[in-house]
Amino acid sequence: MPDGSLDDILEEQMEAVRREFSGLHLGTKDDGRPFVSGLLGFRATCEGQTVETEYEIEILIPDGYPTTVPIALETGGKIPADFHKMDDGSLCLGAPLEVRMTFAKHRSLLGFIKEQVIPYLFSHACWERSGQMPFGDRKHGAAGILDSYKELFDVDEDLAAMGLLRILADDNYRGHTLCPCGSGLKLRHCHGEDLLAIKKHQSTTEFTYDHTVALAHICKRNSDVVFETMACKAVKRKMLKRARNRS
Repeated sequence: MPDGSLDDILEEQMEAVRREFSGLHLGTKDDGRPFVSGLLGFRATCEGQTVETEYEIEILIPDGYPTTVPIALETGGKIPADFHKMDDGSLCLGAPLEVRMTFAKHRSLLGFIKEQVIPYLFSHACWERSGQMPFGDRKHGAAGILDSYKELFDVDEDLAAMGLLRILADDNYRGHTLCPCGSGLKLRHCHGEDLLAIKKHQSTTEFTYDHTVALAHICKRNSDVVFETMACKAVKRKMLKRARNRS
């Protein structure tokens, strides 16, 4: 994490932002929270599609910045509410863990704008023009979270991803045990390094949330999956507590 106060960090990072995006400015909300707003103009190309456009945006600086990820909004009314937005209207830049991992590479406003905000806006501009998403169209909610872990772990099976995710949710890494992906290898010789690297970017509580919603999605889609046998420890404790309260 960079040294210095939040004000110093933001002022230093905004110098780099202004050099590339002169329409963006640093301000302060009535409650004292800092934010960046203004007109973001850019030119980008992907798979033969070139877009030159601009959007009015607002970037909210959260508590804990630059450890925590900023929140981006489009404020000009160009992007409809049903286009990959969160319930609070902020831009859905990817699955939560993916967003955190991407931001952790730089922890800067300029990096956030160039690597996360602009690709989202570019996707919208392409979709508006041709109806196609240049980077693919990730599913929303639990299905999108599950797909993101399958990509991170490079596995095809839902339950393989869930077995690996359960290790993170339970905070129960044991390198000598068999890897739940089904390879037959010990965890340390298979997905162990992936788990240890991913573990740095989220809390156990956040992994538990991802595991719970993804598992509920799987069980809803496939009734043959037994929720109790795949559930992480935190969920099993809740289920046991509910059973006791009913008895």
